[in-house]
Amino acid sequence: MSFIDLTELSEDEDTHYVKRPKHESSVDFIEILDADNSQDSPPKAIEIDCTNDTVPVKKKLPLRNGLSLLMKQAAQTSKTGGVEGIVQFDNFITADMAQGLIKSFESTFKYHSGKSGNYEAVRWGALVDYAGRKATEGSNTPEFLNPIIKKLRDPAAPWASYLRDWVPNEGNICNFIKSRGDNLRDHFDDRLLSGPIIVSIGLLGTATLTFKSFPKSATQPQIDAGLVSPVNSFSNHLPEFSLQLLFGKARYEYTHGIANNNLHTERRMSLVLRQVKVS
Repeated sequence: MSFIDLTELSEDEDTHYVKRPKHESSVDFIEILDADNSQDSPPKAIEIDCTNDTVPVKKKLPLRNGLSLLMKQAAQTSKTGGVEGIVQFDNFITADMAQGLIKSFESTFKYHSGKSGNYEAVRWGALVDYAGRKATEGSNTPEFLNPIIKKLRDPAAPWASYLRDWVPNEGNICNFIKSRGDNLRDHFDDRLLSGPIIVSIGLLGTATLTFKSFPKSATQPQIDAGLVSPVNSFSNHLPEFSLQLLFGKARYEYTHGIANNNLHTERRMSLVLRQVKVS
């Protein structure tokens, strides 16, 4: 797996980087766009070829479709491998919006320490029975999240094509404290019940999410105990206030987790939303 530092991109506003046709590349790509673009100035767009160790050859192209391209403005702090199934939008929410959300639920956190890691969390929505492999209807989505849901469902937004048929019915907010030793273990969001796309929003602080693929024969207990090594891995920086969509290969073939040393601020808080399959 090749890694590419997106901070090396040219500042030339007329320059675009273009990924070669898929049949010429053995690795797909991650997309990062700026969610705070002016309608009067359509975003210049780029795709990054992750099969090389260097930035790909420059080529000028007209803008075709913002959802299939990468934004330079949003790529300043990202360093990642190119596995299909991650789309990231920087500046999805404002600092004021994030602080308003935090004030709405901060007093309801409960500390969790177990197989999924160590952190505080508040949960709502569908009730998932992982042992029984089923889920039933649960509590409604909290009203304070309505502005976020509305923004995610905006048909004119650059992420609209990914979320057109997506209606969240389950979610959680996690609060990580670095000095407490908090972490998120390597895991899959349930591949049967948690839906084809996982939506996460950074409300406070920054972190690096590490993705790992393991042999198909590996079990979660073996992964948890460190008895099996990953065959591939890459990392993705999660800026404050960003939106990340996780689907496809990155969703179903790679675990994701945050080690304590990958919490880059004393406090990291994130909102995760899913469309759980209920029976």
